[in-house]
Amino acid sequence: MRPHTKQTSRFHLTSSFLFCISLVLGACSSNPIPPPITDANDRAPIERTSPGEQTPAQANTSAATAQLLAQANDSLQADDQASAITYLERAIRIAPRDPELWIQLAHVHLKDGNLGVAEQHARKAIALSAADEVLEHQAWLTFADVRDAQGNTAEAKSIRRRFGRFRG
Repeated sequence: MRPHTKQTSRFHLTSSFLFCISLVLGACSSNPIPPPITDANDRAPIERTSPGEQTPAQANTSAATAQLLAQANDSLQADDQASAITYLERAIRIAPRDPELWIQLAHVHLKDGNLGVAEQHARKAIALSAADEVLEHQAWLTFADVRDAQGNTAEAKSIRRRFGRFRG
C-alpha cells in the first residue's frame, strides 16, 4: 500500500472535481425526456373542423385576403398597377397557397408589361390549383394570355383550345 501523500490527495481531489464538473455539464446539455404516453386516453384530443367549417384564424385570413383583393381591384380600376401588385403581394404573404391570388397577380403583371414575372406567377398558379379544376383552367388560360403577349401564339392557341371551354 502506498503512503498517503499530499500529491495523491491532490490527484484524488482533482479527479473528483473533474468528474463532478463533467456530470454537471452533461446534465445541462441534455434535453429532458417527456414521460411516455401509456394509454390512448392520455393523449390530448385533436380538434378538427369539417370541410365546410372554418376556424376563427382561417376566417380572419379569408377576410384579410378578400379585403386586399378588393383593394387591388380598386387600384386596377384606377389604372394603378403598382398599388394593385402591392395589395396582391400582401394577400399572398397571408395565403401563399391560394391560386386565385397568383392568377390575379399574373394578370396585373401582364397588364403592366412584366411578361417574365407574369409567366412565373401563372406557373405558380397552375402548380397550386391542381386540386380545383376551375382554378386550374383559369391559371392555364392566364398562362395562355402570357404566352400570347410573349409572341408564342401557337402555344397560346393550343392552351386555349384545351382549356377554353372551362372559362369560369
